[in-house]
Formats: sequence, structure tokens, C-alpha cells
Amino acid sequence: MTPRGDKYDRCIYVYDISDNHAYVELTYNLDNRKKNRKKDVKDAVTLYIMETNLIPIIKKLTNYIPVEEAIEMEKYYHDKYLNNGWDMLNRMKVGGLGGSKFK
Repeated sequence: MTPRGDKYDRCIYVYDISDNHAYVELTYNLDNRKKNRKKDVKDAVTLYIMETNLIPIIKKLTNYIPVEEAIEMEKYYHDKYLNNGWDMLNRMKVGGLGGSKFK
């Protein structure tokens, strides 16, 4: 069984693209997020992949951790990539939890 988070726990991951572009995000379900991203033709990563035909490497940067810690870690990793010369594909300010409905 693949571990996943919930409204209290999130993990941080990065789409690492060989031409020095990256996208850092937090999610409660990495597998679902990857599937949904492919379906969203307006998504920054999807658009970039379609534009360049480059295949990103998806790296899970943290385990599922408490939301408040995940918000800080997302900013940490985003800034780390940015400060190391990566071009970031993130359009929105990091630290947002996004929309989701939990049952």
C-alpha cells in the first residue's frame, strides 16, 4: 500500500527537468496528483512538457509531514532550487494547500 497524507499531513515533491527547470509542490496524495496533472492542459508542468517534450524526474523530497511543517518545507525547497540557479515553473506563491474535498 502506498502511503499518503490527508488534510493534516502533506509531502513535498519536485518535478526536476533536465533543462534546469523545476516545479516544487506539496500534496496529500502524490500518486493522484501525478495522474491529475497529466489531465490538466492548463497546468504549468503539463504545458512545459508539451512545449519541450522533456520528461521530468519526479522526486519525493519529504515523507508525509504535518501541514504547517510542509508549508515551511515547500518554501525551503522552492527557494533552494531557485537559489541554485533553477528556473521555477511555479506560478502561484508556495505554501498554499490547494483545493481538496475530504470525506
